[in-house]
Amino acid sequence: MTEALGASARLALDTIRRKPVKGIPGWMLHVMEHEHIERLAGASPGDYVRNPEQTYLAMQRAIGACLLDQCLWDNPLTMGPRGFEGRDRGATTGAREVVCDGIVIDSPESVVQHLEEREFLKLEAAISAFDEDAAVEAVVRRERELQARIGPDILKTGYGFAGFPKLAYGAYGYVHYFSAYALYPEVMEKHFRLQGDLALLNNRAAARAYREASLPPLYRLDHDMADSRGLLVRPESLDDIWLPHFARCIEPLVRAGVTLIWHCDGNLMALVPRLLEAGVKALLSDAVPARPEAPIALVAPHAGYIYSGQIAADAYQQVAGRDYATIVIL
Repeated sequence: MTEALGASARLALDTIRRKPVKGIPGWMLHVMEHEHIERLAGASPGDYVRNPEQTYLAMQRAIGACLLDQCLWDNPLTMGPRGFEGRDRGATTGAREVVCDGIVIDSPESVVQHLEEREFLKLEAAISAFDEDAAVEAVVRRERELQARIGPDILKTGYGFAGFPKLAYGAYGYVHYFSAYALYPEVMEKHFRLQGDLALLNNRAAARAYREASLPPLYRLDHDMADSRGLLVRPESLDDIWLPHFARCIEPLVRAGVTLIWHCDGNLMALVPRLLEAGVKALLSDAVPARPEAPIALVAPHAGYIYSGQIAADAYQQVAGRDYATIVIL
């Protein structure tokens, strides 16, 4: 997939692969106002509305973008001269009434009702029907098609095909969903577990796609779990009902050598140590099994997870669970 890349896309790919490079690759810049898109693209007024994809990509090339993950060329069409327009109001954008599959969401209990009577059944059916080979083929085909549309000068990286459990406030609204989250943690845990079961199957297919098609080993996770003040829920609550399912979901991608980054509109810092720990556990799960004899000395690298994390995990697995009277660290 990466054989015919231009110089700027190659710069991005070599950077992702941690090769020595000259220069700093630029990521996409997402502009919403049509006038500015056209000005940066060197286009005429009205060109964006007439040809959004090509005008948007011309803007990206003009500003020196080397990498693009999310294909948002149609997104600015939702903006007009007076701001955001053109979409029905939803659960988090001012809808007067939220109805999911015929169930009016007007209380925490209605959220639970919809989860138990509708959503859980949908997830269980999707898990039963999952076809790994078809999923691999779909990911490879989509990424290749998008790279061809973008052209050789900008590298297309992963977005939108790996999964993990998410907070469902987008479907139910903030008040009723987070009230249900606080009142019914066992229901929330089941929702995260079923999301995790499906995401694990999907991410195994995604990992295969990365290996078999040599896709650029970078993927952007995307979920707003925070606002400017911090996480939307207590981080301690995530430890028991969310984090274990997130950790097992990302394991296939970590083991495949894919670098994961997370975009969040808010202050995610309270979650960062937990996310790092999840990545470490994924490396340890694939570590070389411990030998029967206990080592008397251990030499391990410390260049950082992305460079030598798996080798370090192989090393420390040899001493895991063993008792030593004295430990000397050099």
